[in-house]
Parts: sequence; structure tokens; C-alpha cells
Amino acid sequence: MIDMARPKVHTDDVRERLIAEAGQLVLDKGVPALSLRELASKADTSTSAVYSLFGSKAALLDALLESAYSSFAADQESVAVTDDPVTDVALLGWRYLEWARAHRTFFHLMFGGEIGRAHV
Repeated sequence: MIDMARPKVHTDDVRERLIAEAGQLVLDKGVPALSLRELASKADTSTSAVYSLFGSKAALLDALLESAYSSFAADQESVAVTDDPVTDVALLGWRYLEWARAHRTFFHLMFGGEIGRAHV
């Protein structure tokens, strides 16, 4: 018997769109106002995609926060190490500020505390 896998209905692109839109909605309206129906509409997909890819609203928020921390960590790890620890700290601080400016939504999610309070 040939095992035929189901075609992947919800792609990584859909997952990334959902995470991006969820971040913007949380930034604009807050976690309590996050509607999965509105999120799906803004990401041009269905609520079944949200549940298929994440399982729940809480898991979506966890994935959103994980994306934020992963982005920040990758950016910090991209800073070259020098022979001078003071220079290294200054360069990390500079990259931190640049990352925060370029990723305002992620910065707010990580340091605004909204997602952490929503899970309590």
C-alpha cells in the first residue's frame, strides 16, 4: 500500500502572516481584544488555519513571543566579537537599539508585558 501524505494546506507563509498580523493586532488593541476571526481575515486565511497551525490562541501568542525572542537573539548574535570587551558591550547595545527601532512590535511584545499578563 502506498502511503500518500496529505497536501500541506497551511504553509509556512500562512504561519508567518498570522504571526505578523497577530503582533500588529496585539500592538494596536491589546491581547484581550485579539480576535482569531479578525486575525484570520487580516492574514487572508481562515480561523481553521490558526487552529491547524497553532492549536489555540494561547499557543499562537506563545509562537508570537518566541518569534520576537528568536529575532532579537539572532540579531544580537550577529554582532562580531572584538578584542575589547567594552567595545563589544557598546556594539551589542547599539544593535539592541537598532533592532528595537526596526522591530517595534516585537520590542513591545517582549518588554511591554502584555502577553505575559494575558497568560496568568
